[in-house]
Amino acid sequence: MNHLYDIATGRLISSGSALITPPAGMAVVTFPDADSKNGIWNAQTLSFDLRPVSSVISAGDFEDLLTDTEYAGILTLSKTDVGAEVFVRRLTNKVTVDLSSPRMSAALNYLQVAGVLTTSRVAEILSA
Repeated sequence: MNHLYDIATGRLISSGSALITPPAGMAVVTFPDADSKNGIWNAQTLSFDLRPVSSVISAGDFEDLLTDTEYAGILTLSKTDVGAEVFVRRLTNKVTVDLSSPRMSAALNYLQVAGVLTTSRVAEILSA
């Protein structure tokens, strides 16, 4: 795939399969289709950067990351532990969950310290 860009700014002008002679002030760079389709144009490096992977998932998908035993443990703990109850109530009211948020990391670490999740499960869940 050929990509026409402005030399002065690095701004991507167009992309296509045809090889053209660039007009004055512009240049062409060629990359494999996969780079172009899956990446985001970077005007500084004149290449395509990988798209960031979204860490936002639905609350239902988050609940599905937990085993039945873990989920039951969280619900049981929430009956006697205010921190766990806050986690459950916040999750109940969420449509989406951001696994990269400091609040989610802190909540899962809290549940790990409380004995409901293991350290490896916290890391596994946060990297899902």
